[in-house]
Amino acid sequence: MKESIYIANFIKRSNAYLLDFGMTILFIFMCAFTLMGWLQKVILILGLYLLIFLIPCLNQGQSIGKLIFKLKPLHLKSHTPLAWWEIQLRELTKYLLFILTFGLSHIISYFMCSERSDHRTLHDLIFKTEVIDLKPQIKNYEANQFAEDDYYQNYKTQRTIR
Repeated sequence: MKESIYIANFIKRSNAYLLDFGMTILFIFMCAFTLMGWLQKVILILGLYLLIFLIPCLNQGQSIGKLIFKLKPLHLKSHTPLAWWEIQLRELTKYLLFILTFGLSHIISYFMCSERSDHRTLHDLIFKTEVIDLKPQIKNYEANQFAEDDYYQNYKTQRTIR
């Protein structure tokens, strides 16, 4: 039986991103106000590398926010996990676009995620990835529709459901 893959919805994706972005900004402010001199720069660079690049690489593309909200990026067609270098490039592209466009790319990605039916953002389109929901919450009417579709599919092939 083929396993169903559920695309992550807008609310979960935006909550995961807000958690990641908030942690990054909090870390930057903590370093800016507590440390001084060259130690501040070293800890800031290492901490940002850990938060933005290393944690997603160690968790198959899942940042801390994606881990908490049970989301995972996969290749679009094959639904296979991303390689470590693809994760690095995806995250680097996301943050470089943020810096180079002064945050405009994230605003565009926000509206793309909310309006597109597949909820893909700018960096998902560039790297041909999609973010899936590992623990989707199926509503009752959707579960009934799945059961009804399964019944009619089996009825047409004249197989018993039991």
